[in-house]
Amino acid sequence: MGKLLHFPSLAVVDQQDKAERDLLGRMMLGLIPDEEIEQVRIGDFTKPKNRRIFQFIYILHHSGKDIDLVNLCEKAKEYGLLEDAGGAVYISSLTDGLLVNR
Repeated sequence: MGKLLHFPSLAVVDQQDKAERDLLGRMMLGLIPDEEIEQVRIGDFTKPKNRRIFQFIYILHHSGKDIDLVNLCEKAKEYGLLEDAGGAVYISSLTDGLLVNR
């Protein structure tokens, strides 16, 4: 009999995706302090489009620019990778449902 392959349950995959989206959305809303953004690594993201978005967040952060929808989409277009990052609709959806307490 062959080896059994272990696949993460869909619930675990869905939770990981939600956590990644929430983190990216919170970065876009300015809810993550700079020192915490510095601790995040590209390997913390499992979805390729979330990794790509984080790359652009990282670039914007280190260039002193605001991390927002317009700048993220412009940076992705500049690199010719907007669709790899899920497109403008996906990027804009990252802040959906997040509660903002300032």
